[in-house]
Amino acid sequence: MTFWGTWCGPCKREFQQRNKYAELLKSKKITTLYICEGNNSKEKVWNEMINFYKLEGYHILANEKLMEDIIGKFGKNGSFAYPRYLLVDENGKVVNEQASYPSKTEQLENEISKNYVW
Repeated sequence: MTFWGTWCGPCKREFQQRNKYAELLKSKKITTLYICEGNNSKEKVWNEMINFYKLEGYHILANEKLMEDIIGKFGKNGSFAYPRYLLVDENGKVVNEQASYPSKTEQLENEISKNYVW
């Protein structure tokens, strides 16, 4: 699962690294859910970025209520940094709340191997 915003520079830098990351996830039969912060992200730009970076997976442009819930669950004292990557198992259980970024694909591969049974 990836939390991001269209205005987020670090998100864009990580999306540029997504080829090796996408290959890894595909090889492990893991699908990405991208949740974009919708308060400051415009729908048109959101769609353009999905296409530009070829972000394969499921996409949600989150409303204010969903973001409040996400920040309440995964934030630290009301703060929440973007991008944020989580690993969720096949049962919907979050197994890593701070998964590695696409630029650290080898580290992410170790995290996947540690948290999933193949």
